[in-house]
Amino acid sequence: MTAYNTNTHAWLLHGGTAAEREKLAGEIAAAAVCRGSEPPCGVCPACVKAAKGLHPDIIRVEREEDRAAIYVRQIRALSEDAAVAPNEADRKVYIVPEADKLVPQAQNAFLKLLEEPPKGVCFVLCAATIGSILPTVLSRCSRVRLRGEEEFETSPLLDAVVRGSEIEKITAALSFEKLDRAATADALTALWRGLADEARRAPDPAERERLAELADFTADLREKAAFLSSGSVSGLLAAKLIDSK
Repeated sequence: MTAYNTNTHAWLLHGGTAAEREKLAGEIAAAAVCRGSEPPCGVCPACVKAAKGLHPDIIRVEREEDRAAIYVRQIRALSEDAAVAPNEADRKVYIVPEADKLVPQAQNAFLKLLEEPPKGVCFVLCAATIGSILPTVLSRCSRVRLRGEEEFETSPLLDAVVRGSEIEKITAALSFEKLDRAATADALTALWRGLADEARRAPDPAERERLAELADFTADLREKAAFLSSGSVSGLLAAKLIDSK
């Protein structure tokens, strides 16, 4: 079996199929509770319990019945449970099979756990795509991308924002008015990633600082987008792009 870094406190597995994500999440969880010399050994009592879904220190956090999302009250309950010492292992593992179903308020509550995790706690988040995951959550997880995740087409928008004229920048910002909330979140996430990459590659310090500031602004706007209309997102982005020229 593959060896995993058992010191990592937060994983995000994205892409691939649900079955592939579940398999990998199970292996990481088994490694965290394993009593063998090379976790996960697959043969110790802890690994056997993990494989059968019976280990008391591996907890799944799933949508409640008849609910379309995972809400903040579930994360608050998780936080309370995480403060309790493990039953058998040295660590407790919380698997979230559908982390992309966490509403923004729940993600912000989760962020507090990721920033200051209780001792001996590990989180394994799984998502088909990461478009709905807040940038602040992404930045605090060790990410593993499985094959097959959808790529966002970002180059035209990114080119307009980074290298376009003032009219092209405004046009790019106004394109957000045509998007629904989910598509807006995806586009802002992709734009944030692209700007961060451009900032790292920029040879000129002033341009690097400008792009990094735009990336930070886009990340912040991405977190607020769930509470804003598409018109408000467009207006705020347009104003920032004009101001940063």
